[in-house]
Amino acid sequence: MMGLLDVFKDFLAIIRPGMNLLLLMVLPFVLHIYLSLRRNKWTGLIFPVLFFLAVVTTCLRILFIGGNPLWVAGAFCLLNAPTFMGMIVYVLCRNRVERRRVEELAQSEAEAVAEAAEAVGADAAEREEAVKAEAAEEVRVEADASEEEAVVKAETAEAVRVEVAEEEEEES
Repeated sequence: MMGLLDVFKDFLAIIRPGMNLLLLMVLPFVLHIYLSLRRNKWTGLIFPVLFFLAVVTTCLRILFIGGNPLWVAGAFCLLNAPTFMGMIVYVLCRNRVERRRVEELAQSEAEAVAEAAEAVGADAAEREEAVKAEAAEEVRVEADASEEEAVVKAETAEAVRVEVAEEEEEES
């Protein structure tokens, strides 16, 4: 009777070659997506350019050996399928990167506007306080001037009263 561990080992022995092939196919694809999402736009073009150069060299070799040009043209189109898929992935990833960059730019502009508004608000509040202080000073100066005028008027009125009283005494 076979144990569960033996069945699992047999399963892994059967699957392992397929897993290696799967990893060889998936890892470059994942790496291509990673490179396409980078800020540098040229890194995402590495795999499509490599695929294209490999196809061109292969097709040129077939032509130089004496292959049928019609078959080479068909092979060129078919073999460039990974290049086309890579370019589609690249364009989609670049659109995502560009959209993210625009959102970051809009967010930074919004933060700058908020900071500027806050600074202007602080400046406006400072100016408002300065205007209030100037108005209060003017009121104090006017009040001081009014007191001085009142004192001068009172002194003048007292002087006039004294003169009138002296004139009345002289007349009497």
